[in-house]
This record gives sequence, C-alpha cells and structure tokens, in this order.
Amino acid sequence: MGQGWSTPFEAAAPVRDFRWTKGVESFAGWYYCATARDHVGYESWLERDHLILMDRDPQVVGIASQPFWLHWYDGTRRRRHAPDYFVRLADGRARVVDVRADDRVDDAAAESFEAMERACRAVGWEFVRAGTPDPVFMANARWLARYRRRRCLRWLIAVRLLEAFAEPAPPLGLHQPTHRPRPPNLAPARRGHPSGPPTRLLRRLRNVTHLGHHRTGPVDLLRLLPIKARLLAQEGEAHQL
Repeated sequence: MGQGWSTPFEAAAPVRDFRWTKGVESFAGWYYCATARDHVGYESWLERDHLILMDRDPQVVGIASQPFWLHWYDGTRRRRHAPDYFVRLADGRARVVDVRADDRVDDAAAESFEAMERACRAVGWEFVRAGTPDPVFMANARWLARYRRRRCLRWLIAVRLLEAFAEPAPPLGLHQPTHRPRPPNLAPARRGHPSGPPTRLLRRLRNVTHLGHHRTGPVDLLRLLPIKARLLAQEGEAHQL
C-alpha cells in the first residue's frame, strides 16, 4: 500500500461491480456528486447518506467509491477488503471511509476495519468508520441535496442573499427590530407578469438551498426545512420543486 500512497484514488474507478439483485436488503445506485461533477456509486441507503454529507463538505474536493483492494494475511488465511470511499481533502490529505451501522459491525467487519485503519495509518491517511447520522439532520441534508447542481445557482442573486444574511437576525417568528433595514429586492418581477412573485420566490429558494447544501455563508441547515414548508404552503408551488 505504501507504493500507491500518492496515487490519485479520488479519480479511480470502482474495483468491483455494484450489485442490483432482487430481494437483497441493500440498495445500490449512483449519486450525482457535485464535488466530483460525476456519478459516484453506493451500495446502501446509509452509504448514499454519507455520500450526501461528504458532497456538501467544503473541505472535500474529490470522492471515489470502492477505490482499491487491501490485501492482508490474518494468520490463517488471506483476506481482502475494498473501502466504501476514498476522499481527497482541500489541503491534500486523504481520508478513507467505511460505512456501517453500529449494530451491523460483526467480527469479520471489525477485523477488516482494523486492518484498513492500520494500513491508512502507515501511509499517513485518515480512516473513518461512519455510522448512522442523526435522522433529523440527515432528512434536512437530503432535501438540500436536491439543489446541489450548479443550475440552481444564480450568482447575482446568491451574492445579494449573502449580503442580506451577513447581519445576524433573530429566529423565525420573533419580532423584528424596527431599526433593522429591509432586505434588498433580489429579483423584481416584470410589470404585468402574473407569475412574478412565485417565480421570484422559487428563484431565491433554490439559491438559498444551493448555498445551504454547499455550506456557503451563514445558512442554518436545520432551520431550512421549516422555511421550505412555510413558503410552499403560502405560495402553492410544491409541484414545481
């Protein structure tokens, strides 16, 4: 493994095929990763969830699934293991991620993770065994991930949104101070355009959620879902999302 420590595994193709078999408990698929600008594979919903979280991490610049095989001898037989993800960080460091819920880590899996951790430590990589994330946080992250693609971003609106959010504001539902200036008019509708307000609303919402997914600016992930539900209920635009 030391011979390949400098290999750009974040650009590697999977070393084994993903299996789509009827009746199996896991669910494999491909997820469009905005960080890699390509589809990255996963073999379970839990792996997909962690792929979403890695995709929105500003420190992550590259992700690959099933990037290599680790071979070792456990004293009685030869074994091998392919980690779930290889992650390249912005400062050049490498992180290897294995995803498994705590209650599904049996003795064989624990030995594989220990062997992978030793190998990563030997070459200066970080190893992470990721479990089940907080369900409320993950539900919000999945919703934000719907707006991860660049087509949801309008730079002019995004810049003005960040300017509007730069000043701290009280939580939703609290009285706004009378001295606080109103936010700028981000996207004025054309005169006589009947669908102007809903269009402006959706355009702003897509930009806010895109920024929220990529953790750009002071966007609170856990408070966005109530905002979304409130806005859609008022405007009746759920079918457009």
